[in-house]
Amino acid sequence: MKKKNVEYQYPEKSSSSVQEPIVSYKRDISSREIPEYILNDIQVSREEYKNGLAIPVSDFMKKYKDGV
Repeated sequence: MKKKNVEYQYPEKSSSSVQEPIVSYKRDISSREIPEYILNDIQVSREEYKNGLAIPVSDFMKKYKDGV
């Protein structure tokens, strides 16, 4: 099998259009309000982790997947 000569072209540094959606997406996430019950469960999980009583993340996420 013969190797083909391939030229790679890198985008110019002035092209930042790819980064703009990421920045706006991060801004959208940071402006969202997290429901109180999720914040409470996160705090409880932190305390359980400190005490060695933590549950696996998969079990924690099942609770929200199934609709609390």
